[in-house]
Amino acid sequence: MLSFLFPFFLSYFLPPFLVRKLIAAEQAKITQLEQKKVAAMVPTTAATNSATVAALELQRKELEKQAKSGTSVSNLTAAYQSKKAEYERSLYGVDLCFILDCSGSMTSWIEVTKEKIVEITEGVKRIPAKNQPYLRVAFVGYRDHDNGNQRIEFYDFFDVNEPGAISRFQSYLSGVRPIGNSDTPEDLAGGMNHALTGIKWSASTKLVVHFGDSPCHGKKYHPYGDNHPKGCSCPDGDAPEKIIEKLVAKGVDYYFGEINSTTSKMCGIFANHMTSCNRGDKFKVLAMSDNVDKFLPEVIKSVSRSMQMSGQFT
Repeated sequence: MLSFLFPFFLSYFLPPFLVRKLIAAEQAKITQLEQKKVAAMVPTTAATNSATVAALELQRKELEKQAKSGTSVSNLTAAYQSKKAEYERSLYGVDLCFILDCSGSMTSWIEVTKEKIVEITEGVKRIPAKNQPYLRVAFVGYRDHDNGNQRIEFYDFFDVNEPGAISRFQSYLSGVRPIGNSDTPEDLAGGMNHALTGIKWSASTKLVVHFGDSPCHGKKYHPYGDNHPKGCSCPDGDAPEKIIEKLVAKGVDYYFGEINSTTSKMCGIFANHMTSCNRGDKFKVLAMSDNVDKFLPEVIKSVSRSMQMSGQFT
């Protein structure tokens, strides 16, 4: 690829026909990267793919317009560099979303998420990979229906390498308070649904790591007292296992950190549902045994497994 200054001087000293030829070459590089980016962002829905292609087509037409109006080779080279960086962040990106039960018994798990985020970042860098991953992190916390506007809390994806980003995330988690409820189950469906619809996924490798010590609502998932024995679906009417299925359809791997046995029946239902969809490999239960010391190694292992399954790092 031409350096930034070299094409700048070329645009002044070469004949116009040769400058146009160089511009066309730079445009071809940009188009090739855009095509690779679209191909890399799988699985995706036809509608999403169509919208992506349409957006890229508009960008291509704009570049052609600039070229016809005398845009310099140096400007197009800068555009190529920008597109390349965007492409690499998506292709080699890892979006890690933590979903946490934020009820009264989960204090230590909220704290360990805050305390270990730096070590998670460093641990992901040490995962053997052909290409360095670009890590982004998000957080979704859920409680229960009687918690009103504190039922769901979230922090959207941020780049862990952005200056000050980790400190801001830790400050946010310091304000997340565990709140108790009047029955054993919690609004897992609400938390899951927010991870599906309320945060901005963009990387080629995506995963949820979910920690909870209580089941979702619905007596079919557990034998405990439940204020909503028929279950509480998300606003779209989906049961929790259907939300996992939709996340998986977006390319998200789902890991559930099972802190105690109260979630065992529920996890079995989730696993059986994903197996029936022929996507059993995309849902995995992590045996935490109510031990926060397992948090860091299990998160790193989950990220490593998803990176390997994505095929972008080998």
